[in-house]
Amino acid sequence: MGVEVLQIAGIPVSFSSEIDLKKIVSANTLETYQLFRLNLEAHKLSLLPAFDTLLSLNLSRGIVPFEHQINSVKKLLGRFRGRGMLCDEVGSRQDHRGIPCHARTYYQGVNQNSGAIKQEAFDLIIVDEAHHLKNANTVGWKFVNSLKKKYIFLLTATPVQNNLEELFNLVTLVYPGELGTLKSFRKNFISSGDRLTPKNYEQLRSLLGELIIRNRRATSDVKFTKRYAKTIRIQLSEEEVALYASVSDVVRNQYKGSPQQVKMALRILQEEIGSIPPAAVSTLESLKDKLPESAQISRLIEQCNLLTFSEKVKRLIDIIHSTPDKVIIFTKFRASHTAIMAALEKHGIRYSALRGGLTRHEKEKSIKEFQHTSKALVSTDVGSEGRNLQFCNHIINFDLPWNPMKIEQRIGRISRIGQDKEVHVTNLSAKDTIEDHILYLLDAKINMFELVIGEIDVILGRLDDETDFETLIMDVWTKSPDIKQFENEIAQLGEDLLAAKQKYSTLKNTEDKIFGDQFNTAVAEKTAREDPEDEHRDS
Repeated sequence: MGVEVLQIAGIPVSFSSEIDLKKIVSANTLETYQLFRLNLEAHKLSLLPAFDTLLSLNLSRGIVPFEHQINSVKKLLGRFRGRGMLCDEVGSRQDHRGIPCHARTYYQGVNQNSGAIKQEAFDLIIVDEAHHLKNANTVGWKFVNSLKKKYIFLLTATPVQNNLEELFNLVTLVYPGELGTLKSFRKNFISSGDRLTPKNYEQLRSLLGELIIRNRRATSDVKFTKRYAKTIRIQLSEEEVALYASVSDVVRNQYKGSPQQVKMALRILQEEIGSIPPAAVSTLESLKDKLPESAQISRLIEQCNLLTFSEKVKRLIDIIHSTPDKVIIFTKFRASHTAIMAALEKHGIRYSALRGGLTRHEKEKSIKEFQHTSKALVSTDVGSEGRNLQFCNHIINFDLPWNPMKIEQRIGRISRIGQDKEVHVTNLSAKDTIEDHILYLLDAKINMFELVIGEIDVILGRLDDETDFETLIMDVWTKSPDIKQFENEIAQLGEDLLAAKQKYSTLKNTEDKIFGDQFNTAVAEKTAREDPEDEHRDS
């Protein structure tokens, strides 16, 4: 205790432990510890060397930042000053789940809340899948445009889908007037008679370089390993073929004219019978009192319960025995999940289970078991959502979702950043079932399994904006009087899919003209010329 005197740079400095600060400083000038900490943090921020210093990188968990992402954020904060469009090419974006933030999410149903929302003043608005705002005449576009906002980000991999006016509409949300009027934009940049083909695209590219950040797969540092897919077509037993036909007849006969709820149940039933017969039991039971053919449905339930042997399950076991690596087996249905586990146990194959109904702790435990000890993970589609399973590189689709995006989600569990092995996808399909024809459409016609993650969504969107793929399939199935007509209709749908893929290729050519490799290079050169000091500082 007492006074201590030190020399600091030749200047005497005294320290005393006996001084009572409360007597020196009046009580009404003291601040709380919380305010002191805020003041201290503010001073720390003021000492940062640049506005675009990213403070959160060292604090974020579960995020692997890539150089192109960091550069994009810095450009957005610095040159773009918090307003911009991030239009990474399809397949070059990283999963950003797990980032905690305080946010309000609005998209669907804006009519109910739009009045109250428009009264708020937002610091930042982020619009994901912003291509849904491509039409300036829609409620969604007008709603976002009317919001009070200081900063706004639009995120989309496809800023152009049908014509270049869509690009104008999106840019206008962020930078009103920067591209002139729609009339002048049409005159200067859209070819006469072809609204998807740009003219004066060098000038357009220069303009957009001031407004849009575009990362391309070829030039980004995100790399994926190769993906290989094969389909094994299985001949069902005579009993299974007959049962599939009987259930399909019920679906066809009852689908037209049924209430929407019954139609949904019938579609699920058709999917279930394509998996294994026991999978269809619960839906058949739910339909027994809703359809006039209750006696026939009762007979079908009895047949499904008796037919416990499955050619698909038998082939599945053979595949697992012949595969040296770990495998993830995906099925959509609980009864199939149970049957697969029973078969694995019977043949001495160690497995882990993942399904709905398990607690979070149970799911994590199951995944750890699979990673360290089990040969197989038997999973419903709950395992295709938000989980990184890239320590495995082989999945088996025991049954096939009719929605191609669900198939892609399954593949995305292992074909992702961090996967260092080639990815293998094995599809099982019973011959002459709907799933067999879906695989023909997706694999043989458009090579879905060779597409980059995200491209299938764009292609299907070009096929039919109003009707989802499952409904298209179901309509063809139920309206065809016989299998021959169904095959003809499927062939036509295949041609439509192929045409949609070709349109997508045309779109990519357009994007190459607007956002070619020279796009970011030209922007960087222009930035360096205009602000060499910033370039030196960042280097």
